[in-house]
This record gives sequence, C-alpha cells and structure tokens, in this order.
Amino acid sequence: MTEPWVKVAALMPSNRKVREVSVPARWAYVSAICYSGANLTDGFIPASALPMVDATRKIAHELAGKGLWEPTPGGWLIHDFLRWNRSREKVTGLKETLSVNGSRGGAARWQNERQTDSNLPAESDGKNEANCSLSVSDPVSPLGDQPPRLLGDPDLSGTEKKPKPSKLPSKPRQSVEFTDGNREYAYSFARDESREDVDAQIQACRDYHEAEGNVVRDWNGRLRTWLTTWLRDLEIHRARLGRANGTRRPEAAPAEEDPYFTDTNYSLAIQRMVRQGHARSIPEARSKFPYEKWLAEAEE
Repeated sequence: MTEPWVKVAALMPSNRKVREVSVPARWAYVSAICYSGANLTDGFIPASALPMVDATRKIAHELAGKGLWEPTPGGWLIHDFLRWNRSREKVTGLKETLSVNGSRGGAARWQNERQTDSNLPAESDGKNEANCSLSVSDPVSPLGDQPPRLLGDPDLSGTEKKPKPSKLPSKPRQSVEFTDGNREYAYSFARDESREDVDAQIQACRDYHEAEGNVVRDWNGRLRTWLTTWLRDLEIHRARLGRANGTRRPEAAPAEEDPYFTDTNYSLAIQRMVRQGHARSIPEARSKFPYEKWLAEAEE
C-alpha cells in the first residue's frame, strides 16, 4: 500500500473562511485534515489530539467560530471532510480488495511456475547415472564426430557467418564536368573584377583540385570558396598599398606605374606557390610570402 493521502482544494488558501482566521489557525486546519486522513477518523479531531495538529483550545474555538470545525462530544469535526475524502469504511474495503487480488495473483503465478517445472525432465538418481553410457570423462563435441576447430581452421559446420554484401556497389568517383554555366557564375560572383583576372583564378582553382586529386561535385561551391579567398587577398593587398578602385595611389608613388605590379600579381603569386609545392594551402602560402620585400620592390 502507498502512503495515506487526503484531498485539499487548490483554492483553499484563498477561501473567505480560511482568510479570516489567523495563520496558526490555518496551519492547524491543514494539519487536522492530514491527521484525520492518516488515522481514518472521518474528520474527527479529539481534544487529546490538539497538540498533534499544532492547535490549542483557543485555535479550536477560532476555527469553530468561522465554521471550519464543528464542536462535537469529545472534540471537533472538520466541516465537509467526507465530502472530499474517503471514509474509513471505503479505505478498509479497498485494502481488503487489494489484499485478495494480490493473493490470487501470487497463487496463479505459483501455479504457473509449478507447471513449468513439471515440463522439465526429471533429475536422474544415482542408479541411472551409473547406467549411463557416457561418463563425465567422455568429451562430447557439439559438432558430433568433427574434431575441435582450431584458430584459423575453416568452419565445416555451416554456421559461420558470411559477410553481408554491400548495399551500394562501389563506383569510381569522378568530378562533374566544368561547364560554361560555372564560368558565368564565377563572373557574376566577382563582378567587380575583370574577366581576365577571374579566368586566371578559375584556371588556378581547377589546376589545384586536379593536382590534389579532389572529386568535385559542385564547381560553383568550389569556385565560391576560391574566389572569396582571392577577393579577400585583393582587398588586403589594396589596403596595404593605399589603392582605391584598383589603382595604386600611394602618397610617395612615382608618376608612372610599373606594369609588372598589377592588382592580380599578389594573388597569382600565392597560387603559384601552392602549385609549385612551396606551400600546401592558401593560408600557408600567405604566411610564407615575403610581402615586405615584394612591397619594397614595388615602391621603388
């Protein structure tokens, strides 16, 4: 059986009668409900039980004055207790019902266990064991007359698990063909740069993935990543040289611009370092590139 319990309305603290009594009287009221439910008194609180519910005679008269308790011979009766809670008779009957059902369930389970045991072969006595043709010293192989299998020997019983065939047949992975649509996508992505420079970056991207043996399923995605890095490098390059809109205009720049140092030379030099094996990746090439020396030569 579980612990005894009682029902208390959720709006009980806001009830007008409860709000009109003192705080100690409210606690005594709730404690009395729990006391009656635990001892199955049907809401009766004897005078001797007042200390057990944290109440005094003054508190009892206060509760009786508001109609929460009703005076009765020998104590007080909680108003409408049996309206919301089970009586002693119902709780006792429920316990007896659960006890009977539990006994029936245990008997049925015990009977099933006996039937299961009766279906098992009976244990042999000492005489039968003596007449057995096999002794404990005679080894019995689960495979019959076959000798015991050693590590590495083939399984002759037919119970060895066979490897499951692969669901998807293995096919050589190949890159998709580079089309004019991919080239137009690169032009639109880097629309602020010249097509000659974008073509150079497209060829560098294709050469890089071919040299690495990468399988490309989406050329637009690879071009987008490659051109994003290139455009960022161009922005850094122009910012360091003090250029605006692709034209070098430093404060101390000579009147004639050296045609060798164009906007794409820095990025092409980075790509060349990766293709020639001087660096394994674009970030590594940028970190190894002698930018200060190159910049000094560009300003001469």
